[in-house]
Amino acid sequence: VVANAKGAVTGAKDSVASTITGVMDKTKGAVTGSVEKTKSVVSGSINTVLGSRMMQLVSSGVENALTKSELLVEQYLPLTEEELEKEAKKVEGFDMVQKPSYYVRLGSLSTKLRSRAYQQALSRVKEAKQKSQETISQLHSTVQLVSKTLF
Repeated sequence: VVANAKGAVTGAKDSVASTITGVMDKTKGAVTGSVEKTKSVVSGSINTVLGSRMMQLVSSGVENALTKSELLVEQYLPLTEEELEKEAKKVEGFDMVQKPSYYVRLGSLSTKLRSRAYQQALSRVKEAKQKSQETISQLHSTVQLVSKTLF
């Protein structure tokens, strides 16, 4: 009787364990399927937003702003002698296959703008210094002529 009771308990235990394992497997499968479905929906939604007319307009606006900014830098802050030399040394015929990202272009524009503005300011300071020295030299010559004439 005790052996039968033990067997019945063990059988019931195994049955419950089997049922719980089955339920867990089904639940796990359902959760995994739901996660995959959610990933798919989110991914599709993101692709829809990125491909939307609004995103295309934003992208086009950023592209136009960067292009205009690059043109203005070239117009108002032309290449320095150093940059001209670098450009001349570049191997011709190698076009970029893919246009650089907005971040790369923006970083490049920022660096270029800063460098060229500094070079232009430095050039103007040198010109002002040279003109000042010439004016002082002329003034000195004039003072010497006046002093020779008076004395």
